[in-house]
Amino acid sequence: MKEVAESDADSTMAALRMALEDIAAEIKKLKDVPCPYLAVLSCDGDKIGSLLRGLDMDANRSFSAGLSAFAGEAVGIRLHTQRQPCLAGGDDVLCFVPLDHALDCAEELYGAFTKNITGGTLSIGLAIVHTLSPMQGEMIALANQALAHAKRAGRDRLVIALHKRSGSPVEVVLPWRPAIGKRGANRVVDGAVPRMKRWVDDLEADRLPDGLAYDLRAPQQHVPGTRQLCEDGVG
Repeated sequence: MKEVAESDADSTMAALRMALEDIAAEIKKLKDVPCPYLAVLSCDGDKIGSLLRGLDMDANRSFSAGLSAFAGEAVGIRLHTQRQPCLAGGDDVLCFVPLDHALDCAEELYGAFTKNITGGTLSIGLAIVHTLSPMQGEMIALANQALAHAKRAGRDRLVIALHKRSGSPVEVVLPWRPAIGKRGANRVVDGAVPRMKRWVDDLEADRLPDGLAYDLRAPQQHVPGTRQLCEDGVG
């Protein structure tokens, strides 16, 4: 009887070991599955007509050269991390970007534009969408919708819009260069992308609670002026 019991125990352990190995193999497969979401980026220069107004012929040529230089840099920015360019002409750029490169791509495009266009600013819409979403009817439309929101919010902004397969979309509006009031005259404030990355790092390191964004959004929906405080980098 003792030998039978030991044999049954050995069989049970062997079966358990095999089951655990199967589970480990499935987990490894899940880690290798590509992310089902991607980012679609759409950007456009702000008030280009106003910048062109009153320029003489030489200044106009210089401005056009700046736009051409930006378009050339935009293609390079997207290609050096295997991004797939769709459209790059003048101050307009539309491209598909892997999620882990999306913020860097947006920041590099903004830097390239402001470097080549004196006094110019860039609005960017970044839509995070499922890879199974229709390209023309949904992906590109949502990116352009985020860009339009950046324009309505005051231009010179980055709008990130998350569109999950289920649930309501979530949008974040970030000024590229937040305004600083008198109380913060000596304060150093990061741009839009460094601030977002700092939030991500703090969340991953458990320095911030997972539900903080929702807790902050709740009073913003009810207290007048809270949205502007958040956008200006005061909150």
